[in-house]
Amino acid sequence: MAALKWGLGELNEGESKLLVAGQLRLRVRRRGDEWHLGREYAAPFPESESLEASLQTVDGDWPRDLEVGRWVTSAASEKISFLPVVPDRPVVVRPDRPVHLLPGRKIKFFLTVPAWIRVSALSGKSSPLAEFPTEVLSNTWFGDPARGELCYSLTTLARRELAAVPVESHMLTCPVVARNASSESLLFERICVRMPHLRSYQGDTRLWTNELKVTFKGMEDGSTVDYSTDPPSLEPGVSLLGEERVKQPRGQSLRSFTFLSTFGDLLGSHGGMG
Repeated sequence: MAALKWGLGELNEGESKLLVAGQLRLRVRRRGDEWHLGREYAAPFPESESLEASLQTVDGDWPRDLEVGRWVTSAASEKISFLPVVPDRPVVVRPDRPVHLLPGRKIKFFLTVPAWIRVSALSGKSSPLAEFPTEVLSNTWFGDPARGELCYSLTTLARRELAAVPVESHMLTCPVVARNASSESLLFERICVRMPHLRSYQGDTRLWTNELKVTFKGMEDGSTVDYSTDPPSLEPGVSLLGEERVKQPRGQSLRSFTFLSTFGDLLGSHGGMG
């Protein structure tokens, strides 16, 4: 069940190809010095068929309702690359159940995030054309109205065991370590992961990001966030696909958790933002 070895495709004049990854159906066509890209979204293939994305030649006219863009590059450009990169916004994810983290303790879990596909034309150098998410994600707001930020909401759950994390060719597996450095018990139901500060990697069996470490310092002090500069170590032979979108200062204080304020919240109403 090896993931797709992402990289180059080659198109002749007038040729069309179709990339299938997750919900994304991306059509690519070369016409002289132009690249035409058309996208649509459909239900993903059954799991047994979706472990490897596909790039195949397609004939005939494109669908009339296809959303199409045109990019003028170079008539000599015949090659095009498709690389999975991290989303352009933070994501908000839930653990598989609300987590109690006692003072001085830490927890490691894994979440899966749909990759964005970065399309670039190659003619001596790489010229990025566009990016397309492999799944359509809902928007959500994290934090209070004055200091919050617009994020994507994930329907997948964060899991403690890597073996429980599904393997899909378009999904990035992100290792997260949360540590409670405060004197109070931390009970949280959601965590905000700022994906633009992470990198994407190709492993033998799945796509990865580098590790994220979140340290909770208390309700007033918030959390510090650090991003590992090393590739993920849970799989050998990991190679870099995409750099982080935004460089992040180490140890920056950020709001990262949504808290359940009391034990009663586990049975019904939720508490405030953290």
